[in-house]
Amino acid sequence: MKTMKAVRIHEFNGLEVVRYEDIPVPSPGAGQVLLAVHAAGVNPVDWQLTYGINQEFMQRALPTIPGFDVAGVVVETGAEVSRFSVGDAVYGQCDFRFDGSFADYMVSSVHRLDRKPGNLDFVEAASVPVGAMAAWDGLFRKDAIDLQAGQTLLVHGAAGGVGVFAVQFAKWRQARVIATGSAYNRDFLLDLGADRFIDYHNEAFEDCGEPVDAVLDAIGGDTQLRSRGLIRPGGVLASLVGEQWHGGPERDDIRKVVVHGGFIPEQLPEISRLLEAGTVRPVISHIMPLNEFAKALALSKTGHVRGKIVLQIR
Repeated sequence: MKTMKAVRIHEFNGLEVVRYEDIPVPSPGAGQVLLAVHAAGVNPVDWQLTYGINQEFMQRALPTIPGFDVAGVVVETGAEVSRFSVGDAVYGQCDFRFDGSFADYMVSSVHRLDRKPGNLDFVEAASVPVGAMAAWDGLFRKDAIDLQAGQTLLVHGAAGGVGVFAVQFAKWRQARVIATGSAYNRDFLLDLGADRFIDYHNEAFEDCGEPVDAVLDAIGGDTQLRSRGLIRPGGVLASLVGEQWHGGPERDDIRKVVVHGGFIPEQLPEISRLLEAGTVRPVISHIMPLNEFAKALALSKTGHVRGKIVLQIR
């Protein structure tokens, strides 16, 4: 029996009890491929899973492997697979219901994968899917922001895994972008395409004197409440952190939506084209080996990461 190294959660009691262990290599079923994982992106949902957060939605059976971003090479195909062949370099977003990418190998449905953009290495590719697809969903879905050219977008948490793509996508759509962040990220965000930067430590963003058409918020709490007053009538407050806008004066003249960033198959090929054209680029803060998963998850838990942390496996 062939075995592999994997990170596994055996109980929902936090980062300290997650194990790095040898387990059997899985086999692909119909419509699936087996990937040799080269890199896995780290997202907040990974450390949250170790505490059982969102388990009522995910319904993961224990033990379970975290990891929702993957980049790797197809090493085996299951029945009814024609889209990919052995040797193809691919990337994608893992199904939240099943074992993920924090392992030497993983099984994935083919519809969750796209060919890796040729101008990205595996680490870069693994930093993309979850953050980019959440940003795309929030900005361009008709029942979310539905951002149009010439509109003004305020992005909270603009230097994070979703925010870095939101800024770039919005500029591609020819919108005006106001980005909030710490002073450390000022030049980085302006270089990424933001038209205006607000240091949230030293400036109240609601006093910026510039009404906006939409807010994409990755912070929540008081930030979400204060954002409402900046939005033009008919505008949109889109939350990446759930419904946290209750309290204070209500705004019945704006739409409020929660962005879950779920997988929509047609989005990833669109994002791949922008990556290959150099219109958008991934942002990586840290690259770590798989056996340093605990350090990576703890760093993600701080909430102060520019772009993405990636585990390099091969």
